[in-house]
Amino acid sequence: MKKFNLLYFIFALFIAVGCSETEDDSSHYACQEAEDDSLQALNAYENASEEDKNMKCAEYKAVLETQLQICGADNAALEVLIANLGNCGGETVLTCDQVTASVAQLKATFDGVSVGDAQYSNFCLLYKAGLENQKAICGDEDGAIQALIDGLDCEATE
Repeated sequence: MKKFNLLYFIFALFIAVGCSETEDDSSHYACQEAEDDSLQALNAYENASEEDKNMKCAEYKAVLETQLQICGADNAALEVLIANLGNCGGETVLTCDQVTASVAQLKATFDGVSVGDAQYSNFCLLYKAGLENQKAICGDEDGAIQALIDGLDCEATE
């Protein structure tokens, strides 16, 4: 196993996490608010000084756990993200299988948007970051992952 920057993994998994579209408006609003809180906590964690890093990680983890409760306990991506924050000591070691599962979720999300959609570039960049992490963790002896990365045009508008 190789180590990689936890922040890439957080971005990769976070975009794959969302609320169900079948929820009523009040539940959807509460879930959206919880997601916003998670983004704010992530930002605080990313920008924390070295001495505050562990505290901000713990706060981020607590906000994610709240999001899991509000948005639904069947969200595997959030559960994996929470588990991988571990004891909030910095970098996390992940298996190739875990990273591959994350990339599969990112691909499914990316495949759901069309070129020209407002969020196309964001989803593309996150999928690309996930692929780069997969390449770093799993290796890419045959060049297949790099070919996918090279084939992504995240600036496309049509």
